[in-house]
Amino acid sequence: MQEIRRQSAFEEKIARMGGRQVLSRDEAATRVQAAARGFISRQRTKAVTESELVFIGMKPPQRDPTNDPKSKESKNLSRRKIVQSENQAEYNKALVNLKAKVREMEGQDMRETIQDCVNTWFVENRNPESGDYPDFPDEEDGGSKIILNPPIIEEPEPAAEPAAKKGKGGKDDKKGKKEEKGGKKGKKGK
Repeated sequence: MQEIRRQSAFEEKIARMGGRQVLSRDEAATRVQAAARGFISRQRTKAVTESELVFIGMKPPQRDPTNDPKSKESKNLSRRKIVQSENQAEYNKALVNLKAKVREMEGQDMRETIQDCVNTWFVENRNPESGDYPDFPDEEDGGSKIILNPPIIEEPEPAAEPAAKKGKGGKDDKKGKKEEKGGKKGKKGK
């Protein structure tokens, strides 16, 4: 139904414009050729104008889509992410292998060292009178870590008094010491 309405509207429009012109085959071919030649010549003219503008430097050359910096950047980014994930997987695998190797080679020694530290702590902290052992340190204080790595108790350093006396009077003190020793003064002529 709509197709019929469109067709009738189209025919009315043509009738208002003066009706359809019936062209011969040669005239129709000539008009099509003229339109095609015009289109082709406009395209050539546009291409020549573009190349001249590029030649004289008024327009930048057309970029090659295969050499686009943005596409190169995105390709590099994806390649780097792939390499990163491979390296991360390799690192995790090596870390597991290394932990297993350390546990195998040094695990027994480490266990013995830790056991020795715990035993010495118990021996040192046992109450000699009652034979009772103290409670383990609280978690807030570090727990059993304190047994293995006891905190270093820093002793307060004595004040450096001799260093404070140095200064301008340093030379005078040396001269006074020479006089007390009884230097060579006055012994020359005797």
